[in-house]
Amino acid sequence: MKFLFLDIKYPEKFISIMKYLSLNPECEIAFLINENEQKLNLGIENIKIYNYGIHCNMNLHHYLRTYYLAIMQGQAALEKLISMKKEGYVPDIIFANSWGNSMFIKNLFPDIPLISYFEWFYTIDNYFGSVNKKQTQNEMAIMQCWNTPLLHNLLSCDVGICPTERQKQQFPKEFQHKLNVIPDGIDTNFYKPNNNDGNASEMQEKIVTFTINSMDLHSGFPQFMKMADKLQKKRTDVTFIVIDNYQTYFYSSIIKNYTYEKLLNEKYNIDKTRFFHLRCLSKQEYLEFLQMSSVHIYFTYPYTLSTSMLEAMSTGCIVLGSKTAPVEEVIEDNKNGFLFDFNNVDEMLEKIEYIIDNQQKLQDIRKNARKTIIEKYDINKTVSEIFNLL
Repeated sequence: MKFLFLDIKYPEKFISIMKYLSLNPECEIAFLINENEQKLNLGIENIKIYNYGIHCNMNLHHYLRTYYLAIMQGQAALEKLISMKKEGYVPDIIFANSWGNSMFIKNLFPDIPLISYFEWFYTIDNYFGSVNKKQTQNEMAIMQCWNTPLLHNLLSCDVGICPTERQKQQFPKEFQHKLNVIPDGIDTNFYKPNNNDGNASEMQEKIVTFTINSMDLHSGFPQFMKMADKLQKKRTDVTFIVIDNYQTYFYSSIIKNYTYEKLLNEKYNIDKTRFFHLRCLSKQEYLEFLQMSSVHIYFTYPYTLSTSMLEAMSTGCIVLGSKTAPVEEVIEDNKNGFLFDFNNVDEMLEKIEYIIDNQQKLQDIRKNARKTIIEKYDINKTVSEIFNLL
């Protein structure tokens, strides 16, 4: 069976299912992506990567830029697929993200099932760029235009997938019947504690871990740094380890034009002998990072849910997550993790201290966290749910 995946960048939302399918010798996997990502290393042997190029003139009205880029992605992907079809390539199932490159694919393959992944539909109430400020009319207009490629994909796809109920509810009611809530699958056989009884190993050190993809407000980075500053002043037995990829998103003037190092040196009074940040870890190194955690911090503004939180829970981490809608779909406070108010730094600090000082007492939290992921988010379960839709 031939599976075609399309994305405009690293296929974060498809990587688990791609790796799962690659283990089956009867599955032929192709991935189509912008040529700017041609050096991409997916860590999958049984896969063919195809590239297409786009050449954009972005000197046009700023409302149109996202839609124009989506059209160019769609046109370039279509042209590449036309040439592939002429050479005999016809997929059996197509998976695509919803940001443009699958926009015209049904014209070429009208009878092939198209499964589209939908992450977010922007409204005046959920625009994540306005964490601490009211939107301008200009921002609202731009946001509405962002939705245009999504509407194309909602019309053309056979099956739509949203990873959380919160995300599904952001889409227009007219299309929600096409959307199925299926979480991002987690490889629970890989993301597991480093012992055999389901508990994390006994740790003498008190290690607070945090994974970030950006430094903007909805990622919780400023709140985390304020907490770290306070906790370092309060006690000397805590080590902080942060994983990041040096991306800075510019949604907030508070952090605009700051790199990670500049923030650390100029905005926060951090003792670097007890605060470490790591970058570009291998998958095995990332697992070991999670396995050493006394408490793992996770933030999200009421937006999307990152697989990093699910991977941490699968590894048996005690996750302290922000009390926001997508997190509350997974974490039940004091049962399989802990919750705190997104902007309450003191509450976060207080709960961190409780967790790191009561590791043995909280072993059931670790067990329950892993149990939750195995029962609801394991890759075998989520893949089965996807194919059952067909």
